[in-house]
Amino acid sequence: MIFMFLTISILNAQSLKGYITENNEGNIVPLVGVNIFWQDTNIGTATDENGIFQIEKPNGDGLTLIVSYIGYKSDSIKINKEDTLLELTLSASRELEEVVVNGVSRSTQVFDAEPMHIQHISGKELTKAACCTLAESFETNASVDVSFTDALSGAKQIQLLGLAGIYSQIMIENMPSMRGLGRSYGINYIPGPWMESIQISKGTSSVINGFESVSGQINVEYKKPDDSEKFYLNLYQNNEMKSDINMNSAYEFNENLSTSVLLHGDYYNKNVDDNGDGFLDKPRSKQYTFINRWKYKSENLFSQLSINYLNENKDGGQKSFTDDQARSEFNPYGININADRYEIFMKIGYIFDHETNSSLGFQTSYTSHNQTSFFGLNNYDADQRSFYANLIYKSNFGSDTQNYFLGVSYIGDKIDENLNGIRTERIEKIPGLFLQAALNPVEDLNLIAGIRSDFHNIHGTFYTPRLHLKYDFNAHTIFRASVGKGFRTANVIAENNSLLATSKEILFMEDLEMEEAFNFGFNITRYFNIWEKELTLNLEFYRTEFINQIIIDRETDLNKIKVSNLEGDSYSNNYQLELNYMPLRGLDLLAALRYSDVKYSIENKLYEKPLISKYKALLNLSYISNLRLWQYDLTMQFNGDGRLPNNSVVGYNDFSSFTIINAQITRKFRGFDIYLGGENLTDFTQDNPILSAESPFSNNFDASIIWGPIMGRKIYLGIKYTLN
Repeated sequence: MIFMFLTISILNAQSLKGYITENNEGNIVPLVGVNIFWQDTNIGTATDENGIFQIEKPNGDGLTLIVSYIGYKSDSIKINKEDTLLELTLSASRELEEVVVNGVSRSTQVFDAEPMHIQHISGKELTKAACCTLAESFETNASVDVSFTDALSGAKQIQLLGLAGIYSQIMIENMPSMRGLGRSYGINYIPGPWMESIQISKGTSSVINGFESVSGQINVEYKKPDDSEKFYLNLYQNNEMKSDINMNSAYEFNENLSTSVLLHGDYYNKNVDDNGDGFLDKPRSKQYTFINRWKYKSENLFSQLSINYLNENKDGGQKSFTDDQARSEFNPYGININADRYEIFMKIGYIFDHETNSSLGFQTSYTSHNQTSFFGLNNYDADQRSFYANLIYKSNFGSDTQNYFLGVSYIGDKIDENLNGIRTERIEKIPGLFLQAALNPVEDLNLIAGIRSDFHNIHGTFYTPRLHLKYDFNAHTIFRASVGKGFRTANVIAENNSLLATSKEILFMEDLEMEEAFNFGFNITRYFNIWEKELTLNLEFYRTEFINQIIIDRETDLNKIKVSNLEGDSYSNNYQLELNYMPLRGLDLLAALRYSDVKYSIENKLYEKPLISKYKALLNLSYISNLRLWQYDLTMQFNGDGRLPNNSVVGYNDFSSFTIINAQITRKFRGFDIYLGGENLTDFTQDNPILSAESPFSNNFDASIIWGPIMGRKIYLGIKYTLN
C-alpha cells in the first residue's frame, strides 16, 4: 500500500543486503528488478541494475524472505536474525524447487499480497522514456493522462479516472505535496532522475495520508542516501535546444549516517512558432532546484531530514513581446511566471516492541511558495505557507497481517493572493484523528478499514470513512474492491492558472464550500498460462460521484467564466482493461483500453465534461537484448474524440481522435548509457490552440481550450553516467 514505506522506515534499522545473479548458459549476470519482500509484511524492494538489494529486517526470529520474478512462481527463503548478507545465483527453470526464476521482471507491478490495488512503477520503467520530470513519467502508463493546461505557460496537468489532477493527492514519500500554488506547475518541479519509484493508487486510499484523495493518490519516492548511486550524471538535449542536467551524489559516513545531494537544472531560450500564430509554442524558461538529504538509522531509531529549494522563471507570449515594453493592449501580449519554493521535511520512527512491531512514527513538513506572474493584462501574485504534521502509532493484532494504525494529524495553510489588485487571504487550520486496521478474518480474505475525523476552522467537522477488500478466489484470480469518501478545499486561481490565459472575466458567484465526493470501485486480476508464459489481465471499474464540486462554467456566457458550487449531478465512470505479457525473453508487452464517462451539471443541466478523450488505447513494447546491452522502447497512444466547451468562436463542438507515437533506443555500456528518442513522432498538433490569436486583448481571446499536443515532433539525445 502507498503508506508501506513509512512502515518500512519505523520497523527496524537492521537490514539484509544481497546480490542476485542468473546462470545464463554458463554466464553469470546480475538480475535487475527481482522482487523481494518479507512474508506477511508490507516491506519490499527490488534489485538494482547491478543485481544488488537492501531490505530492512522486521523484528523476531524465523523470518521468511519471498523472492519473485513477475510471471513465475515465487519461492521463500528462511533468514536467521543474525544473517546480514545473502547471495543467490538463480538458474533458468519454470519449476521452482529452490530459488529458481526465468525471464525479465516487469517494471510496472501490482503486488498480489497488497489489499489495495497499487501500481508500483520502478526506476526501470522510468528509463523507457526521457522522463525529465514527473509530468513525463506517465507516457507509458495507461491509467494516468498528462496534457497541457494552456498554450502559453507550458504547464501540464494529470488526469486520473477522467478527473483533473487537483482530485489526485500528490505525495512525496507519503506526505502531501504540491498543494495550492504547487498544483498548476508542480508536476514539472520533480525531476525524473531523482525518482526511485512511483506508486499509483486509484480511488479511495489510506486515511493515514489524509482526506484529500478523491480520484486517487500518486506517491513519489526519491532516491535514498544509503541506497543510491555514489555519483550519477544525466545530460539531455533535444532538437529545440532544451537542455537538462541532473547530478546526484551520495555518501555514507558509517552504517548509521548517510547524506545525498540531488541537483537539477534546465534551460530553454528559443523562439519557436511552428504553427505561425505569432505566439511562442513554448515559453522560454530556466529552472534550477536541489535537495540535500540526511538519513540516520540504528537498531530502534530511524530518521530522515530533507531540504529542497526551487526557482523557475518562464516568459513567453507573442514573439515580438519583450520585457522592457509597457503592458497595454497597444503592445504585444506577453506572459511571465516566476516561482520561489522552499521545502523541508523530517521523519522520525522508533521501535517500542520488537515482538509486536509496536512503533511510533512522526512526519512533518513546511513549504514556502511565492509566485509573481502576469498573463497579458492579468496580474497574479501569490504567497503560500503550509505546515503538515502526522503522528502515527502502529502495532499488531498478534501477527503482521493483522495490525492497526492510529494517530493525529495537522494541516495549516495560509494563502495570500492578489488578482488584478484584488487581494484575498485564507487561513486554514485542520487538526485530525484517524484509525485504520488491517484484518484477515478468514483465509484468503484481507480487509483494511479506516476512518478519520477532521476539524476545519472554516468548514467545520467532517468524517472520512474508507474500506478496502481483497479476496483470492484461487492462485490465479484476485478480486479487490474499495469504497470511501474524499474532501478538498478548492484554491481556484492557484490551482487553475490557465484561467488567466484568457480575456474572459472570472466571476465567483457565491461562497465556495468544500468539495466532497464518494468513490467506489473494483478490479479483477487474472493470471493465464499462455505458451508457458504468464499473461496478466486486469479489469477494473471506478465511479466517483460528487456531493459538492466547484464548477468552472465556460458554457453559459461567452464573455465570462463563472465559479460556483455544484447544482445537480456530477460523476465519473471509468472502465479499463489492461493486459501484460512477456511472450519472449526480454520482451515486455503492455496493452490497455479505457473508456471514461464524465459528466457534470451547470444550473441543473447535465453536460459531458469538455476536453476529455472518451476513449484511450495504449500499446507499449519494451525489449532488452540478452546481454542487456540494448534496450528498445515503443509506445503508441490512441486518444479518442471528445467535446469542446460551448463557444461560438471555435466554430465546432467536438475534437477528433489522434494518435501519439514515442520511441527510444538505449545503448548500455559499463558505467554509462546513451539514449536516443523521439516524442510525438506522428507530428500531430492541435489546430488553432489559441483562439483569436490575432486579437489577444479581445473578449474572444482564449489559450486554455487545449485537448491535444501543441508542439510537434521532438528528437532528443542523452547520456547517463553512474558510479556505484
